[in-house]
Amino acid sequence: MSRSSSVCRALYLTEKFGSLQVRPKQLPTVGPGEILVHEFSVGLNPVDWKIQDTGFWLQTTPRFWGTRLPGKSTLWERRDRVQEGSHPTSPSTKQLPSQLASPQRPSRYSPSPTGIGFKAPWDGGLGQYAGQPALILGGATSVGQYVIQFAKLSGFSPIITTASPHNTDLLKHLGATDVIDRNEAPASFATSVARITGGRPIPVVYDSVSHEDTQQLGYDALAEGGHIVVVLSPSIKEAPGARSES
Repeated sequence: MSRSSSVCRALYLTEKFGSLQVRPKQLPTVGPGEILVHEFSVGLNPVDWKIQDTGFWLQTTPRFWGTRLPGKSTLWERRDRVQEGSHPTSPSTKQLPSQLASPQRPSRYSPSPTGIGFKAPWDGGLGQYAGQPALILGGATSVGQYVIQFAKLSGFSPIITTASPHNTDLLKHLGATDVIDRNEAPASFATSVARITGGRPIPVVYDSVSHEDTQQLGYDALAEGGHIVVVLSPSIKEAPGARSES
């Protein structure tokens, strides 16, 4: 989209259970309290492909979507770079640090597991959990990458995550200490985790995938009294004990 253009490109779901296509779209009219953002990139959440695959939540088609929208304001005099979560209204839009290159710009999304008693790094939790192991399933997902960075800032160590081997360097750069192949068999996975932790219990597991098999994998690795965070409906087959899920 150029500044003089009245048309941009948008990602459309053409029909229920249909294909995704990039199509031209007329720019919206900017109303009071809103800004128009020239986007650098658009992030898709896992729910987006699930809507496409299952028809969940979809009422009309064609429909376009996209969230986590870093870009540049086309209205503000200084053309400030901003980060938008969903809808470009001024209260929900944040100015971003100028020293970060566009692909590095952070989202406002925060998957910090504060609801299970952990303090966020910016709220007293910086380095507080030093020496405690953490397991993050699906480290290469957008949520998983955030959680790895939160775990690093919070002091967790080792930080174990699962992913495809080609993502190892990226995830270690973000803070993971160990990356296990996401296709590793459950029995072998348990052995790998025990070797990495030296047999220490894992107090927190964050499952950013939350399929039935990953939930069970995370739960089985969890210490008694520990917490597992899932992002979809729980499907864990619990054995008697004091573990909990969120």
